[in-house]
Amino acid sequence: MRFTAVVCLSLAVAAPHAFADPCATNFSKKGSPFTGTVYRSSVALADLSVASAIEQLRAIALADRLAVLSADPEGGSLLIEQPETARNKPIPMILGASVENGVTHLTMEVKLSAGAFAKADDVRREICTMLAKVQPGAAGDAAARRLAADTPDVAPERLDAFIFSQQIARQAGENSSTINVRYKGRRYTLTGRADFIMEDGSGYNVGFSIPEMSERLIASGPLGAKFKVGVSCLMAASQTAYTLSLRENDTIALTGTFARYDQFRHVVWLDGCVQAR
Repeated sequence: MRFTAVVCLSLAVAAPHAFADPCATNFSKKGSPFTGTVYRSSVALADLSVASAIEQLRAIALADRLAVLSADPEGGSLLIEQPETARNKPIPMILGASVENGVTHLTMEVKLSAGAFAKADDVRREICTMLAKVQPGAAGDAAARRLAADTPDVAPERLDAFIFSQQIARQAGENSSTINVRYKGRRYTLTGRADFIMEDGSGYNVGFSIPEMSERLIASGPLGAKFKVGVSCLMAASQTAYTLSLRENDTIALTGTFARYDQFRHVVWLDGCVQAR
């Protein structure tokens, strides 16, 4: 979804036709920008299984570079999210499918946090655009397979390690249990300075220099990070020579895959890290 308001969603789905009237009729809005807003709509389709509906919606989301946090095709639930950007926090979208009297009902909710603004007409258009992409029968199953096969490889996101650390810390401060679900498997190229180089089992671990909270020139505001999150890279076996050549405080740029966040130690580990070119 894309809006030109303070909050910007990015489903970016190109509808094959205008959204159906039932979706517009069923659209609702609850809440306010001061407490958080939930937008919802639904449609009904015959000759569509619950599993097929969720698989199609999952493929549509991945094709549009949204994060899939949880998918249960048989149970009829899907949680997707637009990742955090400089303009907005992560934006969750909950999709469901259920059968009633032989007809499959699809629902979609978009949840905006307190302080986020979006035009209701824009949200309605984008929700209905996405739901309109779901097709019944064999055509829907074929569409899901085609979309999954056509999903492009996503290049690693390039970020300063300190900014990445702050992003994780802010989100963990709100709900630390979402971090591993949200980030696991994503690839990043992080830049910064080496804080330490150490042996880790049979490999090596390179940590980025992240200032302590007391050392930061600008204090975090009420919505900012409340604690420091360390960032470490477990180096790929092919990087031994490069790793051993590093010294503390060297400028580094490393590409790796998000492995896990330890909510007790407040540390993120990236795996399979290599020197970025």
